[in-house]
Amino acid sequence: MKFDDRNNYFVVNIFGPEFKFSPKNKLYVYNAQNKKRKHEVFNNHSSLNIQTVENNQKLFTERQRKNAAIARQAQMRMGYPSVKDITHGINKGSILNLPFTRSDLEVATRIWGPDLGSVVGKTTRKKPSPVIIEQSVDKTIDKRIILCMDIFYIGGLTFLLSVSRHLNMYMVTYVEDRKVSTLKSKISNQISVYKSQEYVVTYLLVDNESAVTVCIPTLNEKGITVNQTARNEHVPEVERAGRTLKERVRAIWNTLPYKLSNEMIIGLTNYACKMINLFPKANSAGGLAPREIFTGIRTDYKRDCKLGFGEYVQVYAENNITNTMEPRTFGALSMGPTGNMQGTYLFMNLLTWKVIRRRTWVEMPLPGEVIDFINRKALSSTRITSDIEMRVGNNIISSDPTCEDTQEISDPENDDEIEESKVENFGY
Repeated sequence: MKFDDRNNYFVVNIFGPEFKFSPKNKLYVYNAQNKKRKHEVFNNHSSLNIQTVENNQKLFTERQRKNAAIARQAQMRMGYPSVKDITHGINKGSILNLPFTRSDLEVATRIWGPDLGSVVGKTTRKKPSPVIIEQSVDKTIDKRIILCMDIFYIGGLTFLLSVSRHLNMYMVTYVEDRKVSTLKSKISNQISVYKSQEYVVTYLLVDNESAVTVCIPTLNEKGITVNQTARNEHVPEVERAGRTLKERVRAIWNTLPYKLSNEMIIGLTNYACKMINLFPKANSAGGLAPREIFTGIRTDYKRDCKLGFGEYVQVYAENNITNTMEPRTFGALSMGPTGNMQGTYLFMNLLTWKVIRRRTWVEMPLPGEVIDFINRKALSSTRITSDIEMRVGNNIISSDPTCEDTQEISDPENDDEIEESKVENFGY
């Protein structure tokens, strides 16, 4: 908040938009009916879901921010004692001439989060939680599956989406190239996931895709009857599923304070698909969530929703040798849960730009320099993702049956970090 001496009014800044309070009847008031007022108070809403240092700073006055910076600097000069130790010293009066107060230390934590030195230097490996399997699967559910499948596009990237009738289970897979062999592999992989839970895909309903036509003999050998629509006709279930998935992606995309690279678009699409499967549909069997019907595992907020997509954290490095001076943590972005029963999460490693799996982390406000770094990475991707491109179309896959797959072998010494595009992540 600031005061304009020349024009005699106060200006209050709330997360970007400014509000002018003019004098009226010995008070300073804000005219909410001013024609120049924007329709939405929080017009700059792109970073409200992700906690950023910039937005945190706007919650405090210039004096509070200055004192908080002094407190954080003093914490560094004292060798990174814990906040608990510093507070205890302040309360007991055991530290003379301390240039900050306990309130300044609290403001520093609210602005910048836990001090980075303590996070990277003191974080220890935690004992993994035991895996508790509580299954609630209904044995009477029909295991025969009618699968509806389609190809759709988000941000210029190609995905294979399927939804099963009655089960209402969404699966999405990134299709990295236009080879028919690649499409065959993606379709077979999704069918194999159903087979792993003893479901049998009996019918496959698809649009009139030329590439799918080439795959029909292979699918028939698996005992699957393929039913294709006529030209300009669509399968309604998967059309609706694609629209729902894009709505979820769009909702998250437009609330992130940075642009997305191709790897992050793939991760976001898988994350949105997983979240959809966590909640029951109106026509779900027994009123249960699709994932619960499919795996027998109930949705647990503390396990499945610990972090949202794109949140900034310091993840534990999981070094094999822990008594060195290597940092214990490094910066990463949350890419959503893996779906296992112990609550492991996927993260985008900001040092290597690879997707990793971790079970321990420290949540941090997102610094401006990290936002700039992510934007540079996104703009250097093969596609610029400043505008959201989402559409549905046919005949994107090459129908040349002579195309061959090129298998890529991962480095067994570096299995911890795997490019998300190389991982089959079906979003359930």
